[in-house]
Amino acid sequence: MDGEDGGGGGGRLLEAELAWLAGGAAGELDEEELVLSYRTLGAAEAEQLGAALLAAPRRVVGALRVLDLHSNRLRSAGARAVARALPALPALCTLTLNLNGIGDAGARALAEAMCGAGAGAGAAVLSLEALWLGNNGIGEHGARALEAAVHCLPGEAALRSVWLTGNAAISEPTLARMAALLEGRAPRCGARAWREFEAAEAEAERAAAAAAAAAAAAAAAAALEGGAGQAAGQPPAEPTPAELAAHFRRHFAARQIEFGAGAPPAPAAAPPPAEPAPPRAAAAPRGLAPAAAREPAALSKALLRVLPQVHNNHPLLTAVSLRAARLAQADAVALAAALRGNSTLTSLDLRANPGIGEHGMTLLRRAVDGCPALTRFRA
Repeated sequence: MDGEDGGGGGGRLLEAELAWLAGGAAGELDEEELVLSYRTLGAAEAEQLGAALLAAPRRVVGALRVLDLHSNRLRSAGARAVARALPALPALCTLTLNLNGIGDAGARALAEAMCGAGAGAGAAVLSLEALWLGNNGIGEHGARALEAAVHCLPGEAALRSVWLTGNAAISEPTLARMAALLEGRAPRCGARAWREFEAAEAEAERAAAAAAAAAAAAAAAAALEGGAGQAAGQPPAEPTPAELAAHFRRHFAARQIEFGAGAPPAPAAAPPPAEPAPPRAAAAPRGLAPAAAREPAALSKALLRVLPQVHNNHPLLTAVSLRAARLAQADAVALAAALRGNSTLTSLDLRANPGIGEHGMTLLRRAVDGCPALTRFRA
């Protein structure tokens, strides 16, 4: 469902980023990459970001090449806010909006901004090379808008990649046409393509309205009958912290011990006591606090959100920012274990986490050394 609320659930931009965009000193921030993934940012925060980008001095945003908002809750309203800011970013090469539920409306807003179409639009965005929109609930309408935008772009535009993996409602012919345009195997039609798209879209919207009415009626009937099924078009619920913790137990607990400074030795055989001994806590791996070893659920919620993707080599997860996430040593041990064998992550930011400690940082650096694609590690 293409939600409009996009509530961020308490997520907010860090003061450092806002101060930098307002013209302050960059400090430890990267002036070429603004990574705000996994921040539970909603439409309100996206509006705040968009306004800050539009108002920022040219000397601040003129060198910004990467804007990463992967895995937030922007929805279509947040995508529109980001789209409005695109003309203010003359050097932007990569825009990542995977897993934000932007839907068709959000995709259309981005398409209009890319080609300079629509009410109040500015010049076409010529510097953008890669647009990542995977797993966003985009369907045929949104994909056709993006296709029309690519048609409209002039020959000097840099766009070469539009990532739409995970948007199951987009047909294979539409994806094939898009690929042909991006690879230069099909001619572009200029501004005429957008006019043709709008005419076809008006007809498609009438058909979609009828289908939506039928789906709503079916959902209402199911609700009246007491059906507990998920409403048509409703996105799956996000996993709870408890579910993520359970996932961690299944996939990481054994590796957590393995990746420490050696697994704890097997206890020596001992004769049974003459009488029952009082219960004792299990020995923790060396370098890991006993409480954290006993209860993986005590790990940082911010870390639990990314551990499964890091461990499973998720192809869309290329940058992780856990700056000032209050990570402890147990979090560092768990993350180091998940990093083993990862080949997709290229950037990891763990700055401002003093709780990691010297031992935790040693394990992390050893794990990062074994990740072939991870070339940007900040701690």
